[in-house]
Amino acid sequence: MNLNLSVKYQLHDSKKPLVVFYSVLFLSTLIIILLTGFSKNSVVSVKGSLQGLEMASAVFLFVAGLTSFREIFRLFVQNGVSRKALFLGRLITVACISMGMSLIDNMAARFFRAILPAGGRLEYMSLFEMLYGSRYASRSSGFLRLFEGILLMFTIYVGLSMIGYFITTLYYRMQKGTKIAVSIGVPAFLFILLPMVDSYVFGGALGRAIEKFLLFAFGFLNGANPYYAMVTMLLIFAVFSGLSWLLVRKAVVKD
Repeated sequence: MNLNLSVKYQLHDSKKPLVVFYSVLFLSTLIIILLTGFSKNSVVSVKGSLQGLEMASAVFLFVAGLTSFREIFRLFVQNGVSRKALFLGRLITVACISMGMSLIDNMAARFFRAILPAGGRLEYMSLFEMLYGSRYASRSSGFLRLFEGILLMFTIYVGLSMIGYFITTLYYRMQKGTKIAVSIGVPAFLFILLPMVDSYVFGGALGRAIEKFLLFAFGFLNGANPYYAMVTMLLIFAVFSGLSWLLVRKAVVKD
């Protein structure tokens, strides 16, 4: 089935973008820290914090998912690699990259926090600490925080990666007119029509229901519990993986 070949190629294909991404992210973060965190007489006098740099990783993986199908699909099919091997290889690649980035981001958070001077103008706060830091107000377990932080970011990364992959496979299967209609219609429905209907017909009840559902799904109605978010993101990963496979298994090579 050439699964091993599929995984190796897709991991190798992701290597250069990852190196460029982290090089830019770390360099820009270090520059900010040097200009703001260490300078006593800097023109930058505002105290603040570096927050949630993991969001950059999440966006990167979503965008990577958007660009990870067409060329690889054409190459694999033309060289006799099955669609099943392509897709399973993609799932394994997403899992490997997501876990690797989760570990790197966690170590980077610890590094940036360690090099910042105590009481300086700048402090570093990870996305996990921003969202679920209150969970540890009465706890001292560093291992639990480390474990939950890595696991949460891993599930977020795999979920967003597969959303991006589903979108690109969906667009690949669409005709040009359908692509234009979806590109215009979906944002218009979500950001214009739906808020208007909710406001004028439901009196905002729909928006409040969606907000309450999201708060529940990500554990904020249950004492800032990250395991709700982990389950939610794994369900998103499973659903969009299944939908993507339905699109991939009958896809044909296009010029």
